[in-house]
Amino acid sequence: DKQIPQIGQVSLDSYSQIRKYGTSIDHLAGRCLLSCSRPAELRLEHIHATVSGKLQSSLSVEKNRLLLLEGQAKIMRNFYDQPIVLSPGEELCVSSTGKLTRHKLLPDEITRETNWAQGIVELYGQPLSEVAATFNKYNQKKIFVHGKARSLVLLGSFALKDPDTFIDAVRSTLSIACLLYP
Repeated sequence: DKQIPQIGQVSLDSYSQIRKYGTSIDHLAGRCLLSCSRPAELRLEHIHATVSGKLQSSLSVEKNRLLLLEGQAKIMRNFYDQPIVLSPGEELCVSSTGKLTRHKLLPDEITRETNWAQGIVELYGQPLSEVAATFNKYNQKKIFVHGKARSLVLLGSFALKDPDTFIDAVRSTLSIACLLYP
């Protein structure tokens, strides 16, 4: 978490990048949670958002997502389009082709999407190979899952900075061997 003058509080996920210009932020990679009491501009590929409140942006190869948590956000793709005004709990997705999709998230979906900011990973059907990669972004100790175990799934909530507890849960629940290297 970092307080940025003229903008507000910014939290970045691991391997995330932003660039600041005056009261604007360019979101370049990863996930960014912006909290601001006065209007600030968040720019990412294909869209510009003017925010007063709390907005999470997530960038990936497949799509860019904006999730308004509090306050208000006005989204524009370019200066000629009508602005899209998001309400708290609404998410706007922009596909790699530029297609916009807007929908309201349920409270448990919002929690799952924002748990990273509290240091928690919420597992709800991802393969162990993907979960291991997530833990490996946050820790010196690396998790390796081999063979058929890579496609198995585990449900639950785990502290991102505690891979040992996750490994214990995998071993006891799924009866498989995962390797953890310092």
